[in-house]
Amino acid sequence: MKRITPQVRAEHIEYINEVQSKADSDISDAEAIRRIFDRAIQCESQTEQLESELNHAEARIDELQSKLIATTEKIDASNELVKVVEDEQSLQKQRAQAGIMTRAKWWLTGMPSKEQ
Repeated sequence: MKRITPQVRAEHIEYINEVQSKADSDISDAEAIRRIFDRAIQCESQTEQLESELNHAEARIDELQSKLIATTEKIDASNELVKVVEDEQSLQKQRAQAGIMTRAKWWLTGMPSKEQ
């Protein structure tokens, strides 16, 4: 194993001292630095895993949004069909209730629309 002697900044020395003070027993500077590296590697691995989970969650959100849009479009189309059927039923009811003279007039001039 290659040995190195790094020059560290003051805030790094403070962190090394913090790791040493949190240790169950007295540990050397080298052991504190090894623990810092081990923790950094562990955090990097966790970050990669969380990023992967986030990507999967975002893909699932996109999929669900697409399904929601498709479902909303189907509901809108169904509601439009219901409106058309209700309008047709209303016309049929109006025709059925009209007298023969009124129906003859409508046959010649057309049936008045609801908007009039």
